[in-house]
Amino acid sequence: MPERIDLAHAFGKKPLRRWRAGTLNGHDERYVAVGLLADGRAYAWHSEIDGGAFVYGTEREADALAAGWRSDGRKWHPIPASFDSQGQPADGGQGRPHGQTWLPADPV
Repeated sequence: MPERIDLAHAFGKKPLRRWRAGTLNGHDERYVAVGLLADGRAYAWHSEIDGGAFVYGTEREADALAAGWRSDGRKWHPIPASFDSQGQPADGGQGRPHGQTWLPADPV
């Protein structure tokens, strides 16, 4: 059974990947995220599940849980996992603004 953790009180967390489903700012908007804690363990978080994030020993385990959540039949869009103080993606990913949201970078 994975440990649960409140990410609001977790120091040194590093978001790696994030996805959104539903209408932006709508009643059906949901998020799923995967990241690393300061101690090297990985977490998977879903905005619709109370009780905090699920903590695993490896990133692969957290990714597997997040993939299961995203297989619910909704259309999930990858979005930046974090932003800097200028509102630009800070997770190393590439993206482009589109209205109030971000889309994956244009193919080269």
